[in-house]
Amino acid sequence: MPWAAIAKLVQEYQPSQFVVGLPWNMDGTPTVLTDVVRSFAAELKSRYNKPVALVDERLSSREAEAQLRDARASGMKKRRNTHADVDMIAARILLEQWLENPHAAEQAT
Repeated sequence: MPWAAIAKLVQEYQPSQFVVGLPWNMDGTPTVLTDVVRSFAAELKSRYNKPVALVDERLSSREAEAQLRDARASGMKKRRNTHADVDMIAARILLEQWLENPHAAEQAT
């Protein structure tokens, strides 16, 4: 894990808590990354002594792709979409979901 880069961001932005996307299969079963993300969230909580909310990230990338496609179709976005564009919009979607219903998120232990 790039802990030095994360530490730099934490130092710069001083978050009061973290929101992390938690991957699930569409049928609600864990993916191969679910436990990895849970371990990351637990380490994040341990290192910075701040709460970590785990937000279900199912369909967030698809929603992000749809939003980017709509932006291109409307002429608001001119260049091709990159994976970074999708990740950025998906992260915004996860954060919005958490802001709308923070109690629905799982808390890292």
